[in-house]
Amino acid sequence: MTLRSPVLLVALQEWRYVCRQRLLLWLFGLLLVTVAIALLQSWQQARQLSEQQQAMQQIVDQQWQQQPDRHPHRVAHFGTFAFRQPSALGFFDPGVDPQVGNSLFLEAHRQNPANFSAAGQASSLSRLGQFSPAFVLQVVLPLFLMLLAAAAVLREREQLTGRLLLAQGLAGWQLRLGKVLAYAGLACLMVALVQLQVLLVQVVTVGVSTALLVSLFGLWLGYCLALLACIALAVWLADGCRDTRQALLLLTALWLALVVIMPRVMPFWLQPERLDSRVLFDAGVKAELRAMGDSHNPDDPAFGRFREQVLKRYGVARVEDLPVNYGGLLMQEGERLSSEVFERHYARLQAQRTAQEQRLHWTALINPLLALQQFSMALSGTDPAAFRDFEQQAEAYRYELIQRLNHLHTHQIAFENDRGQRVSQAHWQAMPMFVHQPEQLAQLWRRSALPLAALLLWCLLLGVLCYRGGRR
Repeated sequence: MTLRSPVLLVALQEWRYVCRQRLLLWLFGLLLVTVAIALLQSWQQARQLSEQQQAMQQIVDQQWQQQPDRHPHRVAHFGTFAFRQPSALGFFDPGVDPQVGNSLFLEAHRQNPANFSAAGQASSLSRLGQFSPAFVLQVVLPLFLMLLAAAAVLREREQLTGRLLLAQGLAGWQLRLGKVLAYAGLACLMVALVQLQVLLVQVVTVGVSTALLVSLFGLWLGYCLALLACIALAVWLADGCRDTRQALLLLTALWLALVVIMPRVMPFWLQPERLDSRVLFDAGVKAELRAMGDSHNPDDPAFGRFREQVLKRYGVARVEDLPVNYGGLLMQEGERLSSEVFERHYARLQAQRTAQEQRLHWTALINPLLALQQFSMALSGTDPAAFRDFEQQAEAYRYELIQRLNHLHTHQIAFENDRGQRVSQAHWQAMPMFVHQPEQLAQLWRRSALPLAALLLWCLLLGVLCYRGGRR
């Protein structure tokens, strides 16, 4: 597209019009100030959460290190906490982070749910919505740009300037695409300024990395595509409206449907089966664990076959003759079985959640702003999949930690007078503490592929509609 392209000339003329309208400039400035306030507030909340987690992590580590000499199984029930590392871009788009927990209590024989969510500890008013830069870009800016783009199309019709341009040889599709290009350029500039603010905050606080720069560029691209789709949709609909009043009412109703109604209604429509509650989930796990037997009791008949296998493996007739502590071996087997029970029930529950999330992901094809929401959360590392990754890391650490303590029980504690013995605290002081590892950038981009493709399809479809409408 050359500098003398009709489409570009229309866009330049529209930019000049916007620059001459002081009210519009004030509105753009107000939007930037609003984003800056949201950014500072969201960053402050993220910083406070990070500081609280670091302080609690030090307390938990100190409590773990200061345990006296004691029985390994008592240490296993004493437990510890796993804290979730906040995402580097969580202050830009908190996603589901305020609703899910920030820590997990890790102990023997039990997988606990996450707790201490930000929304659960907040006031009732603050639970209405997280005020963040992503909220402004996903909710406020689309409405603002849609109304401006529609008004630009109707202004040409009401002032009859559009007919003059068409009489001079300008094609209708060139006029429409020029309007789309003009406000798409403003949208790209607005998003770039917001991303620059995010980058400055990162530079001043923790520094930047290549992964962060790539994520910021990806977010800029995704938001620009979504806003471009909204602008093209507004221009296409404005062509079919009689006057400005009708266009404003139609676009406001459309914005309410896309931003307010559909994100809250679609999850209920796309849930043919009801998810098991945590109470039902825990009840099912406990019922199966009770049927499995008590690994704390060496004489439990439910573990009779296991005892025979152990005696046969070591070539002895009694558990008292084993070279290792049978109680410790029984604890290892009980932990393995209880973890399998939990994983089996959790896998069924997670399969239901995954199926529902996949159906929700396909709603990106019928709502570009839902596609933007999914894309933004995924690339910011604040979507449900990022939280599940934390749960999996915490469970893997919990199982390894408990089995190491059970190994101490097996080899450092004698079977006779089992409960009356202790081992040195140096054993658990040498055990590594949990450190949450954030996901790799490739994982985030993999989850962002579908909503990004949906945004590209929306832009292509609406571009074709604007072109065909302009030719008519």
